[in-house]
Amino acid sequence: MTSVQEALAEAARQAGLTEEVVAERIKQLVFAVARALDEKLGPFGELGLDVGIDNEGQVWLIEVNSKYSRHVFPKEIRTISILRNLEYACWLTGLDEPAEDGESSVVSLDSADCQPSDMEV
Repeated sequence: MTSVQEALAEAARQAGLTEEVVAERIKQLVFAVARALDEKLGPFGELGLDVGIDNEGQVWLIEVNSKYSRHVFPKEIRTISILRNLEYACWLTGLDEPAEDGESSVVSLDSADCQPSDMEV
């Protein structure tokens, strides 16, 4: 099975672009889709977006899933995903703001309602 990084590198090579350019295109697409869905349908908290990259490096949206399968990710990524959902829920309720440094702040929130201290994934 090809890793995401390998697929990105190959798509960039075929398009004559850098991986950074293709990754930025993906980022722009997925954030635009997430914002549009959020505005039209309300907050989802977590989405799974399937994208494709053509030979010119154009990024295409294939489908969006509101409940994607976490089992394909390593345990550390699954844990981060679950913590991010909890963090987002706390933010939506006004209990805390999301972390800006890339680290999940859920486990250290002051509110007892948002402390999954013994969470097992």
